[in-house]
Amino acid sequence: MNPSERRLIGVTSLSHAHIHVLELSYAALLVSITQEFGSGLFSLGVIANAFALAFGASALPAGYLTDRLGSKRLLGICLIASALSCGLVAISPNILVLG
Repeated sequence: MNPSERRLIGVTSLSHAHIHVLELSYAALLVSITQEFGSGLFSLGVIANAFALAFGASALPAGYLTDRLGSKRLLGICLIASALSCGLVAISPNILVLG
């Protein structure tokens, strides 16, 4: 295995771990989010289910996009989109923006 392949595997593995941390952090912070926005657990559960559905559905075109764009480019796009969404969540002023 050449160094370029090792780097790609390392970045892919760290990115995969990053995505799982993002997924699990919502559930871990649910009570704090409820207090922050003054919303009920039902509305936050709806947001969590919508996120899970969208996340699962995004796996369907991922293989197609990887074939068309290449794994390195798609991984970069996903990391940039993830960073932007984390920034939006961090500055969300209400439950609608958070959702």
